[in-house]
Amino acid sequence: MAAALEEITTAAADSSQRADETGKLVATTRDDAEKSGEVVSSAIAAMRLQGFFVEANRRSKLPAPWTPKTAASALNATIIGLIEEWALERSELQLAP
Repeated sequence: MAAALEEITTAAADSSQRADETGKLVATTRDDAEKSGEVVSSAIAAMRLQGFFVEANRRSKLPAPWTPKTAASALNATIIGLIEEWALERSELQLAP
């Protein structure tokens, strides 16, 4: 009887540990998916910005070495960096007075 009880207790502990590990894996997967979504959103924003720079380049050539793609990437990175600095309060940056 004691051996059976020990076996049940061990099985329950193992199941609990596997459930915890599964929960952690699910949380990590969710976080990774959110980060991937942010990367995709950033890429889409950069592509939209690139369209503006394509038009600007068509009207009046961008100065060397800028291309519509590099200009859009630089502007996108700058905007993201500014917002991140503001959101994380790592600087005295104020987006609005």
